[in-house]
Order: sequence, then C-alpha cells, then structure tokens
Amino acid sequence: MNDPGDEDIIPRDDEESENKGADTDQDREVPQIPEDDPLGVPPEFVERIGAAWFSGPLPPPEVLQGYKEAEPAAPQIILTMAEKEQGQRHHTERSFMRQVSSGIRYGALLFLALLALAGYALFNGEVTAAVVVALVEFAGLLAIYFRRLPRRRSHSDPESGQQITAS
Repeated sequence: MNDPGDEDIIPRDDEESENKGADTDQDREVPQIPEDDPLGVPPEFVERIGAAWFSGPLPPPEVLQGYKEAEPAAPQIILTMAEKEQGQRHHTERSFMRQVSSGIRYGALLFLALLALAGYALFNGEVTAAVVVALVEFAGLLAIYFRRLPRRRSHSDPESGQQITAS
C-alpha cells in the first residue's frame, strides 16, 4: 500500500509552461471574432449540445435501432418493460375506478337510508327528528359539493397592486 507521501507530483500544464518558459500568454494566438457572429463568440469556444425527447413508454424506431446496435436484445427488453408498465397502469386504474364506484354506491345507499329515516320520523309525527335528519343529510351533500369545487387562489400584482384570482 502506498503512503500519501509516496505519490509522484505531476506538474499542471500552467506550471510546466512557467518552468519551461516556452509557451506564455503573450505567445498564444488569440482567435479573431468573425463579424457575422451575433454573439461575438469564436467557434472554438462554442459547444453544441442537442437534446431529444419523446412521449410514451417506447422510444422512436431510430432510437430502438441504436439500442439494438449496442445490445441486440435491448429492443425486446424495452418492449417487455413497456408491456409490463402498461399492464400495471391498467390494473391501478381499474382498482381506482372500482373504489370510486363502490364509494358512490355506498353514498347513494346512505342518502336513501337517511331519506327513508326522515320520512319514517315525519310519518310517525316526529317533525323535529325528521327536520334534523334532513338538515344533516343536506349539510353532507353541501360539504361534498364544496369539497369538489376547485380552490381559487388569489394574490396581488406587484406592479399594479390589483388582486389577481386564479383557479
């Protein structure tokens, strides 16, 4: 095992140039900026960066072909992954829809049961009990309705000071 003190010290490029004295800042050629360059940046200092994106679980055929060149089994692996992901998504959506529909059914049953209870109380002369049950049921319906409404956010515009409401 090497001790930290045993490492060879390698001079940096600027240290080498200082030591040799051959290549100084005065000797380096400064590239000329072309007149038609709107940014005034020499082409040697420009790095071109590209990006590509796609939507969905599968890349475009050209990208799949590139994967195939790197690894012959890659397109099949990607297709299998996409199939599994789609199956999982469908399962999750079906499960969610079952839960929502059962919640709606239980809510409708509760509504009808409370309505029947209010009617029964009214039929037996218990007006106060019928009104209380009906008010509780109505309040529950209003609460559900207002919880489903989108919330409105407001803030003031710093320049004009006016109140801005966004939903």
